[in-house]
Amino acid sequence: MNPRKRLDDDLKSISDDIRDVIRKDSKILILSSPSADGIAAGSIVFQTLQRLNAKCVLRSRSALTDSLRIGNSFSDEYDLCLLIDFEHESVEKLDKHLQNKWFLIRHLTNEIAPDANEAYKQRVLNINRYELNGLSEITSGGICYLLSVTLDTKNSDLSVLAVLSSFGERQDRGEGRSLIGINAEIAKVGESQGLLRSQSEDLLMVGREWRPIHEAIALTRFPFLDGLTWNLQRARSIVENSGIKLKENGKWRVFTDLVEQEKWSIYDGIAKFVATNSGTEGLPLEGLRGINYTLLKEDRGTPLRDAREYSDLIGICGKVQKSGIAISICLGDRFKMLAQAEETVSRYLDNQRRSLSNILAEKWRIWVDREMVFMNGEGVVTEDALVDIIILLESSPQFLHKILVGRTVTQTGTYKYCCLMHDIPKYTEMASAISNCFSIYNSSPHPYDPYLLCCEVPPSELEKFITCLKAASRTNENARNSR
Repeated sequence: MNPRKRLDDDLKSISDDIRDVIRKDSKILILSSPSADGIAAGSIVFQTLQRLNAKCVLRSRSALTDSLRIGNSFSDEYDLCLLIDFEHESVEKLDKHLQNKWFLIRHLTNEIAPDANEAYKQRVLNINRYELNGLSEITSGGICYLLSVTLDTKNSDLSVLAVLSSFGERQDRGEGRSLIGINAEIAKVGESQGLLRSQSEDLLMVGREWRPIHEAIALTRFPFLDGLTWNLQRARSIVENSGIKLKENGKWRVFTDLVEQEKWSIYDGIAKFVATNSGTEGLPLEGLRGINYTLLKEDRGTPLRDAREYSDLIGICGKVQKSGIAISICLGDRFKMLAQAEETVSRYLDNQRRSLSNILAEKWRIWVDREMVFMNGEGVVTEDALVDIIILLESSPQFLHKILVGRTVTQTGTYKYCCLMHDIPKYTEMASAISNCFSIYNSSPHPYDPYLLCCEVPPSELEKFITCLKAASRTNENARNSR
């Protein structure tokens, strides 16, 4: 049978079970992760069930295991639990708490039970089973969208939330940072309904429709450009040196006011600055140009107008334990909750800016060892912020396609390490090598990012761990060179 047909059939089976629960006037719990993907996916399912007049509750939790420890009241209070974007738990463990009344939906798989296990196949929607790439083609939000339109084709207007989940998982991996696979199919639905517009070969700037040009440049964090990101004065001088007028008739110009020649003059100015600032010619400015996705039903002048900004906003809210605010916005709140979200994002970015400024001001904090870049964030980066700092640094042209290794000290005195690499085979080999030579520390993939490996290392084992990291990297390098 065609893999996509199998997926449609399984979604139909799940939708039939959901309809049975609704017909019995029973109660459904939707439990999602606080990632941008999880929040968007949970919001899709919640709105879908509400439209069917179902009794349902949506909650967001950072760890499924912790949620299950709340008590054994799940099976008494709810007749069905939809678990979205969590790591796999054992079927036996979930059955113990939820008594066969649950489904787990997640686009990334780290199975702890074989597909041959019938109970597993019935309860866990494993995207690998359908020969789809959960790293680039579909997200948990995308799966929930397909389930939603299976329940009722009128739910196709929820396509926008699925698009947000795609950006939350950094799945804009096609040419020009476009969406591919089922993500692209869903985006086309949004475009056909007048909800979304994609514009190719453009500059990808924050607030391009409403922020003054130099502000849009300075506030664009991906890619991170040392000396330009968050530097309004430098951004302004680049625009002016490119011969572009910042104002017209006394009004600040925005990126959508510019003609093509003006846009690419600014791009060239940024490229020259990066080359001069880094001392290296020809650094790739990947991520600065490509396809913009505009949400046409959102007001200009808000971060919700641009799909990437919207996704960033709900993702940040989830990271700082403000998932309720993000969910409210996904469900349509555009007043009090949006103001709180913007304030939350502003504080988060201020903290991120201060941390990075301190790191880059002290040159000893970053050093390069062949294809590995080490970042020491002790004293300036909290353990909760380490992942985001590493992701931001990795987007910089200087570190693109490198293995980034960041560390800081936890409250308990251990060292927290996060390793980021976008080559999945390399990631798998390194993770395996580290585990084989060093089994004391607590190592696990990052729950919402397939490219991150995080672990804690006791001070007494620090030197051994670093030696192991370097050896694993060089083993991979030698293997590639011998091919």
